[in-house]
Amino acid sequence: MGFKLIISNIISNAIKYSYENGTVTILGFIENNHIHIENVDRGIGMSSEQIDKLFQKYQKLNDEAPGQGISIVYGL
Repeated sequence: MGFKLIISNIISNAIKYSYENGTVTILGFIENNHIHIENVDRGIGMSSEQIDKLFQKYQKLNDEAPGQGISIVYGL
């Protein structure tokens, strides 16, 4: 269930913050027993302040838009 929520949030945010008629591409693959998910869009982007918060646990980067925020996990 948690994995579905994360994927749903990634896709939802990519669509929500993209320009009208924009393209969102989601790529996924497994390499060395790790799941890789890449989101490619041409949306509004993020400020340097938002990027600084990106990998902090449970950060919501846009207070003006509804949503829960998600935890991004980065493993080495």
